Amino acid sequence: MCDYSLELYRSRPAVEEEQYTLHLFPSGTMGFVSGRDCETAVCMPADARLTLAGIGETVQRSFGVGPVEEVVMTRLDVTGHAHRDAVRFANGKEVLLQSLNAGITAEIAAFPSDLTEIRGTATRRTPELVDEPVLAVTLLGGGLRFWDLGPKPLHHDRTCTLMRGSSSTPVLC
Repeated sequence: MCDYSLELYRSRPAVEEEQYTLHLFPSGTMGFVSGRDCETAVCMPADARLTLAGIGETVQRSFGVGPVEEVVMTRLDVTGHAHRDAVRFANGKEVLLQSLNAGITAEIAAFPSDLTEIRGTATRRTPELVDEPVLAVTLLGGGLRFWDLGPKPLHHDRTCTLMRGSSSTPVLC
């Protein structure tokens, strides 16, 4: 996940066995970067488990956490143009990346697809592409839309027909 405000920058997905640093981008948004490349945002997948290290004392006191914590990446439900990328600590507190201190290091402990091994049960989410009734109604509507159109226009036509005797000539209205 990359916050909407990081769309100004190059980005790439996170990969295993790489260390990331929480960085303050020139736009004022906090996001992860890798190594010395501070211009490319690294997008963490939702529900990825991360190990954060270097959590500042102020953040520790504010949220009741230690200097090293295992967290889960999450996206908060907010309205409007607000930051959404956050982490969920073991104590249940969800904290925006904006509220953490720059310089925190992160390593991926598990990708969402790896969580089946950690939990020991099949927890993988399989996205439904299209619900069958929705697909049926969409196809039916599309078929009816084009049924017997013949010479009728598919869009609003800005010409009108001026009747002269038995012939009609299109004229701009």
